[in-house]
Amino acid sequence: MESPPPVVDADALVGSADASDASEGPEDAGSDAADADAADGADADADADADADAGDGDAGAAAVVEVPEAWLERIRADVPESARARARDLNRSGLRKHRRLDLQAAIHDYEAALDAWGAHTFSHYNLACALALTDKPDEALLHLAILDAIGGEEARDRLVAARTDRDFTALLDDPRFRQVTGYVPVIVTWPLGSERRDEAERVVESLRKKGVPARLGDGSWREGATSPTIWARAGDPLARAMVREITDIVSGVETKVVTDPRLDDRGPIVIVLPGPAPGDDGGDDVPGAPAAPDPLPPPDDDPVVAVPVRGTELSDFLGPRLGATLADGTVAKLQLKPTGFFSWDLAEPSGRRVTRAGRYAVRGDRLVLTYTERVETPGDDPRAPEIAVHEGKESSHAIAVEPDGLRVDGAHYGGGG
Repeated sequence: MESPPPVVDADALVGSADASDASEGPEDAGSDAADADAADGADADADADADADAGDGDAGAAAVVEVPEAWLERIRADVPESARARARDLNRSGLRKHRRLDLQAAIHDYEAALDAWGAHTFSHYNLACALALTDKPDEALLHLAILDAIGGEEARDRLVAARTDRDFTALLDDPRFRQVTGYVPVIVTWPLGSERRDEAERVVESLRKKGVPARLGDGSWREGATSPTIWARAGDPLARAMVREITDIVSGVETKVVTDPRLDDRGPIVIVLPGPAPGDDGGDDVPGAPAAPDPLPPPDDDPVVAVPVRGTELSDFLGPRLGATLADGTVAKLQLKPTGFFSWDLAEPSGRRVTRAGRYAVRGDRLVLTYTERVETPGDDPRAPEIAVHEGKESSHAIAVEPDGLRVDGAHYGGGG
């Protein structure tokens, strides 16, 4: 870009409504599964956001998923507490299977939960996750749209969580997904020649914790900035709504909002951290990066931290299953999810299979696991292996990041697992 577009007053682009924090929801199977004992229900009113003016042009145009009337009747139906309890139990059963990646069995349980209680928020969310992972985008989007129809804070929190849930990676470019969740890609970058990568990583982490789908830019922005500056695509109501969320998160910090029609679907919003323009000598025209506090609050403690090795980050390998063949011939499949859950399957040459599922943390160069272990040992009847389940296990493993995968306990885990 040869010259920056004109700066627009932030108040002209950003409304005064508060943004909803992406709270950690119980009972969900996406990249944020937790305890399953929170209050359920969908009796709050649906949020109504009238930001999308008819004259805003084609960018971010509505792509609506219609919810059949039969589903609307089911979510409005009054069901007894016994049916609600059954739905919660079936949802928990589905979660256990989901975490083992037994997705078809999980789908069966989630659907049974919704047969018992059609407005169970977490069963809709978990079913959408499982359907997205099994290449059923239309069905997954339907259940996200049903969440939108249910309304209320709990359903809204799940839709916000979907923006950063790796289970929905295949849907991110679908305009229907963007419309129902408010997903808008956000790039955090800095002027070329400035050393702001560490700060940008903290900004990305803080935004993602609030449900803003931010990712790290490459630090090649051609214009300087004297304060954190948001560049937002003109005529895009979804981008405008996301800008409001961002500015609510960074309240108290001077932020200029800039519109630029050259911003595209891959990055309709770009946050540029302070720094001089390339080649600037720090004179009066464009001052260098000021010694100011971070533009976002410092992130909370998180079990996942980057392991910088040869310029690659752990975050590059969170979500997909990574595979390895160990020295004894064991075939291993490891999946680390972005919010600290993992599954690790080991198929030994003897036919013995070990499945571990639980939480992980990366501390320095160690992968620390807390998990439940299921061991299947072949017996006389191959159709009926001996099964042992061990809960509350802990272990620690050496981990390093490589350009094309992870090295765990000396074994290389790569893509295509």
